[in-house]
Amino acid sequence: MKPFCLLDLLIAEFLVFQGVVAAPSRSDGGHQLQRRYDRAALATYETAGSHWTTQVTIGTQTLNLLVDTGSADLKAINNLTSHYRWVFSPFIEDPGNHTLYDYTKSPGSQPIIDVPLNGDGPRTNETFDISYGFNNSRVQGIVVSDSVSVNGTPGVWMGVEVATEVSQPWKDMKGIDGILGLGFRDLNFVSPSKVYSFMERLIGATTPTLPVFTVDFDPKRSGGIPSIEVGKIDRRKANGNLQHAPVNNKDGWWAVDDIAFETQGEIFKTNQTMIFDTGGSSVISVGVNVAKEYYNHTLGAHETSEPGVYNFPCSSPLPDFTLHIGNGTAIYRASLLSANTSTSNVCAGVIIGSNGTMGNVGAAFFKGHYVVFDYQEPAIQYAPRL
Repeated sequence: MKPFCLLDLLIAEFLVFQGVVAAPSRSDGGHQLQRRYDRAALATYETAGSHWTTQVTIGTQTLNLLVDTGSADLKAINNLTSHYRWVFSPFIEDPGNHTLYDYTKSPGSQPIIDVPLNGDGPRTNETFDISYGFNNSRVQGIVVSDSVSVNGTPGVWMGVEVATEVSQPWKDMKGIDGILGLGFRDLNFVSPSKVYSFMERLIGATTPTLPVFTVDFDPKRSGGIPSIEVGKIDRRKANGNLQHAPVNNKDGWWAVDDIAFETQGEIFKTNQTMIFDTGGSSVISVGVNVAKEYYNHTLGAHETSEPGVYNFPCSSPLPDFTLHIGNGTAIYRASLLSANTSTSNVCAGVIIGSNGTMGNVGAAFFKGHYVVFDYQEPAIQYAPRL
């Protein structure tokens, strides 16, 4: 696992706000699976500890997709391509070292045609086009219908975003063949009509024991295997009671409003909304004043030329950091709150200050907690992991 440098942190922070994805298709191909089920899916700890992937079968082809609750697209690197729920495809010129999804090899798979509501007018192919400001990159392609299964869950027919053109930065991402978007439909980038995400389609077409999925991404300390589980809550993985926070999903995010922050016994009540994004960033993005107060307790910490980003001597201890979320609290241990830089003995803080009312809980939250994503309420449940 390579160490993080300051540039990695900044790029990851941009990903949180630039990376919204598209979702599955309206066509279900007539497949209605009625049996109840719950299923565990292995997840692989990925690049620099900020991304996790899982195996996803699309048609008859298996790819390694990034688990992304901050998008609603299923994208594969096809001979085409895309980012927030997209896959690499064979249609991409020099796609790099990725497993490619070729929809022509899937029985019954075909491009999705948008039909005007009144039945009149031209019928056009569903497409997606996403630009990323942080690295001036772009991903675009078509949308096809195919059966999708996450490590053995029942296959559901949905829209898969197949990249036909993708910029170099995404080609260089190793170990990621596309994105499994698990956000809500409003985040979808498909045009002219948005499509639903995998979990939304799964809940609509099958009968899971519970309309939830859970993530347990860093169980190494107990000798476990990182996992995603669909349709069940395994309370044995939680250290204590699960805490509850209602989700504001009006813009498609897994977002919780009115988060309060605490450091060194001082509580800051804010109107900040925090996004729970498994595919976004290693940094924890909070208000400018909260970040400033946090680093006031670290000897030698100073704000860099990048507003809100702090460096400090690696020998200086950091305090713990607490989020008050819903009816509970989440504690970030100091050991998870720093990252290496390219300068010897200088560390970068994972907590950064940003303007605005939207922040990000960062990868450290998922390293320290067992998390339930509940689509029915919707809500987040969480507890320290064992």
